[in-house]
Amino acid sequence: MLVNRVFTKISIKHNQIIEQIEDVFGKFDF
Repeated sequence: MLVNRVFTKISIKHNQIIEQIEDVFGKFDF
């Protein structure tokens, strides 16, 4: 289904953003 594909793309992007944020916070080491 198209809806499932859209949600999959959103969740993948969401995970990538979270990983980037974790990388940034990891560098600052709060």
